[in-house]
Amino acid sequence: MFPIDHEFTMVYALYILLFCYISYWFVIGGGGEKVLLICIMSISLALNIFLYIDPANFQGGASLVVLFYSLIIWACTALLTVVIRIFSSRKKNV
Repeated sequence: MFPIDHEFTMVYALYILLFCYISYWFVIGGGGEKVLLICIMSISLALNIFLYIDPANFQGGASLVVLFYSLIIWACTALLTVVIRIFSSRKKNV
């Protein structure tokens, strides 16, 4: 099941922007940072796949719960990416 409502297109756009940002830093980042970014991206994708693959998650008006969980996963992914970028830039400056 792949919903195409207005709210879900907003979430998809947020994920595309975040993964473009992660991909950009993956290209210009260091070795250890690349491994962390790949891990974060793959965990985020796996959690979303498990969330979206079950059609029972969308029955009976539960699509808002899926939307909420998807936004929580996005926020955690964005937060981890920013924290990694901050610590890696501090490490390079010291």
